[in-house]
Amino acid sequence: MKKKSAKKTKATTKSKSNTIFVQIASYRDPQLLPTIEDMLEKAEHPENIRIGIAWQFCTDDTWPDVDKYKDDSRFRIIEIDYKTVRGYAGPGMQFSSYTKKRSILYK
Repeated sequence: MKKKSAKKTKATTKSKSNTIFVQIASYRDPQLLPTIEDMLEKAEHPENIRIGIAWQFCTDDTWPDVDKYKDDSRFRIIEIDYKTVRGYAGPGMQFSSYTKKRSILYK
């Protein structure tokens, strides 16, 4: 009996069925921007990628931030000042949410 092989096709148009969602949790990470740029450069269809980022930052950080992607419709970025987060997410503990609603959601 012959085995049926799956037909391989390339996604060539933008549609809901051929998008990929990438979720990034970033705590004051100087490699966040290079990681995003590398991902988009290597993607065959970067227009089909949707990126959600929870970005904990400090205003004193000296590396580039994600401002260049604020108006990009592929991105949803939640900015969280790292000082507003409370709790410890160690073994056996649940992460407590940040206390102040100082986050900013870019659509």
